[in-house]
Parts: sequence; structure tokens; C-alpha cells
Amino acid sequence: MQFFENIKVITLFSLVFFAIFLFNYKKGNKLSNVMLASIYAFQGMEMLNGTFYRFSDFWINEFPWVFYSTEFTFFLWGPAIYFFFRFSVDSDKRFERKDLWHLVPAFIHTLFLCYVFHFNSNATKIMLLQEGVMTELQDFVIHFFKNGAVIIYLVFGTILYNKAKIENTKKKRWLMFFIVVFWIVECIQILHFVDLETRIYNTIIYNTTSIVWFLLSVITLYKALQDPFLFSFETKEEHKEKLENRRDRLSLDNEEYKDVLSAIEKRVIEEKAFLNPALNLKILSAELGFPSGRVSFVINDYYKSNISDFINSFRIEKAKELLSDEAYSSKTIIEVAYEVGFSSKATFNRAFSKFVEVSPTEFRKKD
Repeated sequence: MQFFENIKVITLFSLVFFAIFLFNYKKGNKLSNVMLASIYAFQGMEMLNGTFYRFSDFWINEFPWVFYSTEFTFFLWGPAIYFFFRFSVDSDKRFERKDLWHLVPAFIHTLFLCYVFHFNSNATKIMLLQEGVMTELQDFVIHFFKNGAVIIYLVFGTILYNKAKIENTKKKRWLMFFIVVFWIVECIQILHFVDLETRIYNTIIYNTTSIVWFLLSVITLYKALQDPFLFSFETKEEHKEKLENRRDRLSLDNEEYKDVLSAIEKRVIEEKAFLNPALNLKILSAELGFPSGRVSFVINDYYKSNISDFINSFRIEKAKELLSDEAYSSKTIIEVAYEVGFSSKATFNRAFSKFVEVSPTEFRKKD
């Protein structure tokens, strides 16, 4: 039995290590990494909660308050999975105010735990833990809805993955790997749920799931450390662009540099190509007749900016002009955003705040 307890402790530390690493990783899709870190952190907390019960005699007498301290994660794991896939398949997605409703079940569950357990004295907590904090019905309802919610979020996450047109094979494989891992983990949770609710307390189930958890954590860590693509989700086009930039930096002479710069400024600034919502490096390079690597290098070198920020900087300047224009006072923020080349209000707000350091609404009010 001690062997399986040691396995569980190792697994717990692996999950925590991986979560801390992802929380502090600066490159790639930050929101996607944070959601993945949250998934593993929540699982680590839930596993820690199980450890308290395996050594209940010590914890009840010495630190009764630790019980139910990690169960707020019960209703957060599902949303974390959903948002991980949402941010992974669409890097432009961000949290919105309406997304807060996903936290409601966790908030209600936490309030319930505070009422039945946490707001009591330590002496009362010890008595409750010995006699039973919740009724069998309450325990069943909580775990039933918890597992049901996770399954629903997993289904929606899988649908997001299937609907997304992911061209990068490596990214597609990574996301499929996580879909499989999360479904296996949920099957483990269901096994535990059935085991607890039927009061079988099957040692074989406990030991088997401990081994499966250990293997999943080790495989995930191994794959992640072997292939950092997990964190950056760099596309083939981005990788190709980097290689072209390095090559063109060595071969681009002064005259060619000036020609590319002049063509960029004429097309983007004078002809206002930035108003085209579809404008990107590929389209701009095709319009200019220069390799994308050279166009990207000149923009990076001269403007100290990437292609996205370069284009958006002119859009924002135009937006500031329109928001300050009395003739546009009747137009909404989203109408102005569309007029200057943005395809969504969220992207416009993000870019505007980045360049102007206030929101479009605040800018208009000040003006």
C-alpha cells in the first residue's frame, strides 16, 4: 500500500511542478498556457484532498481545517478545460464579462462548504469529520453534478477542436493528446465516484487509478519537455518566416532595404492598405512583390515592431482621428472599429488600450 501512496505523492509533485512552470512561461499563447496550468493545478489540489482522507487520523486531530479546503476546484476543472481549447484553437479569443457565469457553480459550492464546515470552530470541525460533514444525498448530488459538468465541458472542448481548422499538424496532435488525457482522467474520476457512492472502497480501483495518474503525468511532462511546441504553438508559416528573416538579414543590401521600406510605406500608409481587415504579412508581401521574409525583416528592423502591431498602429491612429471627429459622434465604437480595419470589437479594444493606454470609450469621453 505504501508503494501506491508514494506513487500518488510523486504524481502530485509532478502536476504542481508542471503547473508552476506553465504559470511562469512567458512565450506563446499566455491564456492557453494559464488554462493548462490551472487544469493540472486543480487536479493536484483534488489529489491532495484525497491524501488528507488517506491519513485522516493525523489531519483530523492536528489540522481539521484542511479538509474541504481544495474542493472549490470541483467546479473549476471543467471550465478550465473548455477555455484551454477555446484559447488554443483561436489565439485572438479573450475572457469576456459574460464568461464569469462559468464560476457560479464553484461560488455556490464554496458558500455551501463554508456554511456546513468552514465557519465552525476546530472542535466542531473534528466532530463533523468524525460523524460526517454531509449526508450521503448531499455528497452524491455534489459529485454527480461535478462529474456531469466536466463531461459537458469536455464535450464542448472536443467540439471546438473538431470544428477548428487547425493546419499545423503538431498543434493538432498536441490538442488531441490532451483530449485523450482529459477523457481518461474523467473516467478515473467516475470510477472514484462510483466507488465512493457504493461504499465499496475497492483497493484495486484506488491502486489502479494511482498508477494511471502517475503514467499520465509522466507522459505529459516527458512530451512537454521534449517538444516545447506545446507552449508556443508556433505555426509552420511563423517558423518559415523566422528562417527567411535570418537569411534575408544577411543578403539584403542597402538599396534593396530602401526599396522594400519605400514600398511598404507607400502601400500601407499612403494608400491606406491598413483599412483592409484581411491585411496580413502574406497579403502585403504579395501586393508589394517582395518575399514575406524581407517585408517582415524591414518592418521589424525599421519600426521595431511585428507585422500585426505595425498594421494596428495605423488603424488606431485613424480610429483616434474618427473618435475625435464631431461628424462621427453618432457612430458607435464598433462602427469605428470596422471602418478602420478591425474585424471585432474585442480585438479593437485590446489594440486601442495597448497603443493609447485607455479604452476607446474613455478616449472619446476625454476628447
